[in-house]
Amino acid sequence: MRFLSDLSLNSDDDIISGGSFDAFWRTVIYNWATDDPNQEQRPPKWMGMSFGYYYLSLKLDLNRGWERVPCLFMLHQRVLSNLMAPFAKAFERTLGRLFFVSEGGRMGWAPLTASPGDSIGISLGTRIPFAARRASAEGWRYGGGCYVHGCMNGEFWDAKQSGWKFEMFV
Repeated sequence: MRFLSDLSLNSDDDIISGGSFDAFWRTVIYNWATDDPNQEQRPPKWMGMSFGYYYLSLKLDLNRGWERVPCLFMLHQRVLSNLMAPFAKAFERTLGRLFFVSEGGRMGWAPLTASPGDSIGISLGTRIPFAARRASAEGWRYGGGCYVHGCMNGEFWDAKQSGWKFEMFV
């Protein structure tokens, strides 16, 4: 099992780089373009633009744009609602999940039972990381499956193969 606190797994991007922006919007929608779990389909690059419109719409709402020029605000909302719709629909999949950034800078979604200080790991031969909490000196308590950008569907196994450690789950 490997944990995301393994220093060889740190993300190379800083938070404002182009790679981080791409990783962020892809993480927000699980890097998935379909609601069918049996169909693996990555979202197209234009989905990032839809995220930008989604963000702009949220900013207009939070800045109370309707108070300044109500007619212009309504026009913007109509246009933005169409442009942001693909991203907004994909974002609905994250309901009931907690967004996190690991110590190594990786972004993802964890189950509601996760807390700061929990570990995220993946077992050899599996495709989905999970949250775990140390239960005792000998073992861990399983918290549930996670989405970790760059560590799904075998991507994780391309990382350096050192650092494997056997742990008992209770």
